[in-house]
Amino acid sequence: MGYRLIAATRRDRRLPPPALTVLGLAAAALTAGGEPPDFGLKTGVDPVRMSAVNRSLQTGVRPGMVVFVAAATLTVIGAARQRWSARPAARRERGRPLERECQS
Repeated sequence: MGYRLIAATRRDRRLPPPALTVLGLAAAALTAGGEPPDFGLKTGVDPVRMSAVNRSLQTGVRPGMVVFVAAATLTVIGAARQRWSARPAARRERGRPLERECQS
């Protein structure tokens, strides 16, 4: 939902990489922070103990870590796509005066 809210406020509907980074960190934090109370309500395990487990890799990869890695990957891909898509436009702009001179 955060992606759609931010995109709706921009003319080009594209999110800048810093906005993707903030959204990814918020999603990871909410996932990591919401898992212990949810798990505690469902199983009766103390949420404080679950929080300690979230900060450890002994029990395997936790959902908050998965969300963080996915968000970081998507942020890097998005930033790379924006950077590479801007390059051909700059090359075309630089090449136009030469094309005009050749046609004259």
